[in-house]
Amino acid sequence: MKKKLLYGIVAIIVLAGIIMFAIQGFNIGNKYGSYTKLHFYVEDGTVNKDEISQIVSESFNGKEAIIQNVEYFGEMVLITLPSVADEEVDTFLGKINEKYSLDYTKDDLEIINMPSLTLKEVVSPYIFPVCLTVLLALIYMVVRYRNLGFWKVLLKTILAIVVIQALIFSIYLIFNLPLDLSIIPVALTGLGIAIIYEAYTNNKNWEQKKKEEEEE
Repeated sequence: MKKKLLYGIVAIIVLAGIIMFAIQGFNIGNKYGSYTKLHFYVEDGTVNKDEISQIVSESFNGKEAIIQNVEYFGEMVLITLPSVADEEVDTFLGKINEKYSLDYTKDDLEIINMPSLTLKEVVSPYIFPVCLTVLLALIYMVVRYRNLGFWKVLLKTILAIVVIQALIFSIYLIFNLPLDLSIIPVALTGLGIAIIYEAYTNNKNWEQKKKEEEEE
């Protein structure tokens, strides 16, 4: 009864994730989504990060930005934020010119617009090592617990891996969590849980079967 309830909850979460994927797709996030880099330089002056942060917030409608000092004397700042419009850059320039008594134009800023990555591009570096890990785990399972049935062990292990990963991605979709670097350890942890769980249940079933054979 408890297993049926658990399976039902998992099925509902995965179904909700599929629906959210159809509606909005994955939230790639700032790390993998399109973003803009601005290099801002003030000759013979020190840039105050708090002041720049305030100007950036006002100019780019409160978009989350990363502000870094590039040079030792604080004359250059690198600003990284989600993709911006030309009008927002114009507003930023106006405020910077007013604050630091400058006459900068867009040509005086180094503006780099980076396109967003696809999900395939995000996960491609991890496909080979993960597939190798899964293959080795499957080989171990079917060899170690072959007395329980080759196909039974193989299909159960694959199903556990698929369900756990589907559950993880469904949670990301339901809560619209960004697919940043956190997805890698989370997905790998899920993979480990699935393999360990199947190893535990297979070992338990193997011991039970061995005990029954000895009693006979």
